[in-house]
Formats: sequence, structure tokens, C-alpha cells
Amino acid sequence: MRAKRSISSLAERFWLHVQKPGNPDECWLWQCRSDPNTDTGRYGSISDEDRRGLKPHRVSWLLHFGPIPTGEYVRRSCRNSRCVNPKHLYLVQDGLARRFWEKVDRNGPTQAHVPHLGNCWTWTGYLMPEGYGQVALPHNQGAALSHQIAWQLTHGAIPEGLWVLHKCDNRVCVRPDHLFLGTHQDNMADMDAKGRRPRGESAPWSKLTEDQVRTIRTLSATGVNVDDIAE
Repeated sequence: MRAKRSISSLAERFWLHVQKPGNPDECWLWQCRSDPNTDTGRYGSISDEDRRGLKPHRVSWLLHFGPIPTGEYVRRSCRNSRCVNPKHLYLVQDGLARRFWEKVDRNGPTQAHVPHLGNCWTWTGYLMPEGYGQVALPHNQGAALSHQIAWQLTHGAIPEGLWVLHKCDNRVCVRPDHLFLGTHQDNMADMDAKGRRPRGESAPWSKLTEDQVRTIRTLSATGVNVDDIAE
């Protein structure tokens, strides 16, 4: 029921910003602002209830034809970047999307602490030392984290200031419904709530063990000079 209300609300807001000419075969133009946070900045955007910035032509497809299949993109036959006429839209499988999903194992493990989420989709490509997957972007654009790419291929651009976080706490998981958007503060709070933030000697930046820290505090409390402790 909530999903239907969400789609209905999105549709009402969406069509307020679309200019339809008399001829239904001509381009229907998106009239709202351009989004400087997208990769091109010329398509415009509209936000849903979860603060996701959606591209208007993708919304037009969703409202007319239903969800966009994972790994496919909406393209325009008219090549007008502001057109949202459903008659001008078609689906293609993106080159990046094709390479990306070829490296995803959709039969990954189910996390014991969140079994209701179902099994993870495991990234089988390159892994960074921190355990996150990494994807090389086309046209020498560098690299991105695999779970970020999974989000963008499924939902579109990541709004500025938001992070893609894991519900399952599995860094190599790229299953779209295991991901959610949040701020850096949300990420820290989630890590603290689940006891995942590294502390003490378990932190990668730590140079002392917990025993060494206790010894230093004991010596300092008895008046031993800091320089002498360091030696």
C-alpha cells in the first residue's frame, strides 16, 4: 500500500514539471532544474521519498512500463536530453553494467544476524585491502566501490552528501536491496550500534597494543617522565 502511495505521489509531482506539446509524438520536455550532482548535469532530477535523486526519463519509464530491470539503462531515440516522452524511450544493457554483473555471484552467503534479508550477492572482482570491492570505470575515469556502482546501476545517481551503506554488513555484497543511503554520521552510528567500529589495537591505525597502553598509563600515574616511557 505504501509503495502505491509513493508511486502516486511521485507521479503527481513529476507531471507538474513536464511540458507536453499538442502532437503526442513530439518530445515531452522536463522543465525542472538540472542536477549538478549527476555525471552530466543536463538531465534534471526529481527526488523520491528516500531522498534518492532520480533522472526524469527513468521516472517516465517507471510510471509507464514498470521497474527498470537490473543492469539495463533507459535511452532516448530522439537524443533530446530533456525528453521524457515514453514513446521515445527504450532499454539497453550498458557496457559497464554488463561487465559489472558478470562479476557478481548471486548465490552468496546469508548473514546470520540478518537472515530475513536473504542471501548476499558477492562481488568476485578486485578487492581493496579494506575488503571492499572496486570497479574500474570506462574512459579513464578512475575507479569506484562495487556497492556504489550497484546502487547507481539500480537507482541512479547518489545524492551529494550521502553514502551507500550495507544492511547486511557484508563489504563485498552488491545486492541492491541490501543497500541503503545515509550520511557519514548514519554510517558511524550504524557501526557503533553493531559493534563494528574498530577500537584499540584492532584499529588499522593503532601503533600500540592495549597492554602497552595500560603500562604507559600506569607509569605515567607514578610520575615517570614521558620521554623515559618512550625509551
